[in-house]
Amino acid sequence: MANNVMLESYARDTALKLVYHLSKNGVACKAYDEPLRILLRARHDLAAGLDPADWLECVNGAIREKTDPAGQVSTLDTLASAR
Repeated sequence: MANNVMLESYARDTALKLVYHLSKNGVACKAYDEPLRILLRARHDLAAGLDPADWLECVNGAIREKTDPAGQVSTLDTLASAR
């Protein structure tokens, strides 16, 4: 339980830092879409009883998304239609 609280606090802090740095650098709204899409996909998977990390892989120390057989990753539109 304490570990969950610590991880939730870390996730919140990370999100706040991301927003702060994006805002300070004057990025367009589109810059927020990618992290939102990633988090929505993870939330959707978790709610469906799936492991959100199943669509991630580590390649040479970098975390990236696996693609489907057509070479595509999920989009905000495909996530919205899956609800």
